Amino acid sequence: MSLVVRQSRFLHYNAGAFVSNGETCLVDPGILAEEIKALRHDVGAVALFVVLTHADWDHVLGPESLPQATTVAHESYARDLDPDGIRAVLARFEEQAGVRRDAPFDPPLPALTFAKSTELEVGDLELHLEHAPGHAASMLTIYEPRGADLWASDVMSDVEIPSIVDDLESYERTLGRIATLEIGTLVPRHGTPRRSRAPCRSGRRSKRRSAAPKPSRFGARRTTRSRTG
Repeated sequence: MSLVVRQSRFLHYNAGAFVSNGETCLVDPGILAEEIKALRHDVGAVALFVVLTHADWDHVLGPESLPQATTVAHESYARDLDPDGIRAVLARFEEQAGVRRDAPFDPPLPALTFAKSTELEVGDLELHLEHAPGHAASMLTIYEPRGADLWASDVMSDVEIPSIVDDLESYERTLGRIATLEIGTLVPRHGTPRRSRAPCRSGRRSKRRSAAPKPSRFGARRTTRSRTG
């Protein structure tokens, strides 16, 4: 196996790992500690890296449970990070989920960052990390060319129209780059992993997020929501 995807019982959230020859790169590894533990059990390999695709609250929880792995993010991650906002949203979420903490959450900082692109070697795999702004300034995608696997994170979804917090034109350029890739499997952060790429469309401008978006094609919409939402 080279790509493992495990979906949370919350938010249609996908956590995952690229695995090869007893080594793994975990990607936004989960929301709850029990889910991160389950993903590690599924993978059964040495965790070399934890990639945080951007600085939203639900994407930064993995390193707390994986202190031995090198945390990787885009160089904009620290500027995007809102520790107080993340703690506030996380506290509400964990209260609803029945989770108790012994100490406040301390959002992680990456040990390895990059500007435009970088590559990570995991066993026989070469993972291509690319800056993918639009939804967030710190957004990145991961592409594994041998399996044609794309980890699209919040760039795409089939259960909601992805919000554009950063910049609409940047988002459209990100979609244009993705459109040039050969994609065998596409994994959104929230939604259903797909064996073939669905059509993409440019965003719509709106001032607030709809309360219950209907399933749609992969696409996007403009929003002014908090980055910790």
